[in-house]
Amino acid sequence: MKRLILVVTTCFVFTIVPNLKAQAYHVEQVSNAADINAANNGSIHQWVKMGTEFAVIPVDTHEFTIWHNFVKKKRNCEITHKVKTVVWYCELHHHTKSETLLEETIHSKQHN
Repeated sequence: MKRLILVVTTCFVFTIVPNLKAQAYHVEQVSNAADINAANNGSIHQWVKMGTEFAVIPVDTHEFTIWHNFVKKKRNCEITHKVKTVVWYCELHHHTKSETLLEETIHSKQHN
C-alpha cells in the first residue's frame, strides 16, 4: 500500500511540477513558521498550493457469500481507494512537497 501511494505521488509530481509556471492555478499562500530549513540558513519556506488531484486506485478483491432463495452463492467484491494528492511549491528555494491522503475505501458490493 505504501509503495502504491509513493508511486502515485511520484508520478503526479513529475507530471505536474514542470508545468506549474505554464498553467494558471489558483494560488493559495501558506505561511508556516514550522517549515524552517536548516540547510538554507534557517530561512522559512513560503509554500504555495499548486494543485489537488483525486485518483481512484483498484486495490484488491475478495469473495463473500450471500443467500438467495435458500441457495448459497458466492460473489466478488472489488476494493478501491480514493486518494487525494496535494502539491506544494516553494518559489524561494525551488522545493516541492506533496501530501497524499486516503479519502475513503470503496467496496463495489454492499455486504457484511
